[in-house]
Amino acid sequence: MGMTDFDAVIRGWAGRQARTVGNTRGPSENIPMEVDWSKVRQSTVKTTFTTPVHQQQGGGTPRSQIVFTSNYDNNTDEVQNHTFQMDRATEATVKTFVTKGFSKNGNVDIHIDVPQVVSDMTGGFGSDIVVASEDQSTVKHAVSWGLNSTVKAQPNKRTIAELRITEIEHHCTFEAEVNIRGRVFVRVNNGGSTQVVEGDIATILKDELNDAAARNDGMVSIQGRKVTWKVAGGLRFKFGVSQDVKVKSEKLPPQLPC
Repeated sequence: MGMTDFDAVIRGWAGRQARTVGNTRGPSENIPMEVDWSKVRQSTVKTTFTTPVHQQQGGGTPRSQIVFTSNYDNNTDEVQNHTFQMDRATEATVKTFVTKGFSKNGNVDIHIDVPQVVSDMTGGFGSDIVVASEDQSTVKHAVSWGLNSTVKAQPNKRTIAELRITEIEHHCTFEAEVNIRGRVFVRVNNGGSTQVVEGDIATILKDELNDAAARNDGMVSIQGRKVTWKVAGGLRFKFGVSQDVKVKSEKLPPQLPC
């Protein structure tokens, strides 16, 4: 079982409901309608993560990037002390995608926890992640870095101070259990007038998803008015974990003539 489009399921159900009370416009896909999901609630109750072996063994090689550079030219015969102070921000990103589960016309919009291994290394992603769509999407967070240090500028040298941020990547797959409850409303253009059909989402899905492939693979459970649907996908994190200052000296650049 891959992805189930709730929007298509509800439109098919609403089209059949409308025809039972006199709509004669033909197949449901030809009937103008608007699906209202505002009374349907979904909440993630459990998320498990699986980390590939290469990530468990250290993942990819950390990458260092320079985010700030300052040059100090000392034309004297004495060591000079300078303040190296700055505030910069980098991006912590997570790419999300879904391989199994449900969507509403391509939109998933579930919240899942940040994997513990990531939250132990950075707080840049907050407490949860929004998986917005079944296609790959990217969530970006700004992470601030600050520094206030002293640099010793060597005599008759140009001293260069660089702030480097070391970034790592972490990839994992996830499986989330999502509870879905509520009533869905559909406004159907019924031959010149507007007809509203409504139904409990659990009852509709129980009636519509009546084939073994859709319900007997362990991804879907319907009990009373609650639907529990498992959503599976992947996460690809990239974030900074440390900051370092590198100081080096080189020859002074040629002086421009006055």
